[in-house]
Amino acid sequence: MTDTIKLRWFYIICGLFAALSAVAVANEFFWYILIPVGLLIIYLAFYSIDTLMFLVVLSTPLAVNLKYEDFNLGVSIPSEPLMFGIMLLFLFKILQGENFDKRVFSHPVTIAIVINLAWLGITVLTSSMHLVSVKFITARIWFVTVFYFLGTQLFKNISNIKRFVFIYCIPLVVVIIYTIVRHAENGFTQKTANWVMIPFYNDHTAYAAALALFMPLLLGMSFDKTVSGTKRFFTFLLFLVFVTALILSYTRAAWMGIVVAIVFYFLLHLKLKFRSIVFLALC
Repeated sequence: MTDTIKLRWFYIICGLFAALSAVAVANEFFWYILIPVGLLIIYLAFYSIDTLMFLVVLSTPLAVNLKYEDFNLGVSIPSEPLMFGIMLLFLFKILQGENFDKRVFSHPVTIAIVINLAWLGITVLTSSMHLVSVKFITARIWFVTVFYFLGTQLFKNISNIKRFVFIYCIPLVVVIIYTIVRHAENGFTQKTANWVMIPFYNDHTAYAAALALFMPLLLGMSFDKTVSGTKRFFTFLLFLVFVTALILSYTRAAWMGIVVAIVFYFLLHLKLKFRSIVFLALC
């Protein structure tokens, strides 16, 4: 009997949604289709915040920056609104006494972050563009909340680190393909490399930085013997795609960063003492 009632309500809700959708389309109110997405996000916020955080990670490479020239402000859609909502939820749960590893708050990195945020708060008072400054510090807070405070809890499970890498890199491949196609249409010139990744990245430096940050991780994971050969092969192919994209970005600083990372890896692999590394650097 209970299953019958649940099934009946399911059909009623689906029917109402279909009817309301028809009315919305007839009146050209196409934003109505986002209502189920919003309801799903609200559900994840209360019952699976880890999944919601991975949704933010998934959407970040594909986020598009919308600018409001009248206020000189910009917002990345949909990643920043999601982060803002997660920040509010996190603060609400902390105030409600939600279980959280309090050791994070006394960590030196946390103290440094708090000092930086406090200083930013002071500089807002002396700013010549208060609205822009408030938006900047607010954005900094929601980035810190999601990717630092909640990240410390998410990455307690080591497997979530690998999930994070793949969930970010796979949509980034979409951006890479989009960028390379536009680049090819313009002859792969250095000049066009500055803007072909727009609207996903503002310029080639931010685009190349994102590629360079994940390349060492992809290379390391492609030799991880704890996973299957198929996954390692797929990861290595992903690494090669990133290498190609980085070369075509014409960003010398990112190229140099990768070289430094490779040298530093071998220095660690050789287990040299820190003073030996400093001596080699000075030489």
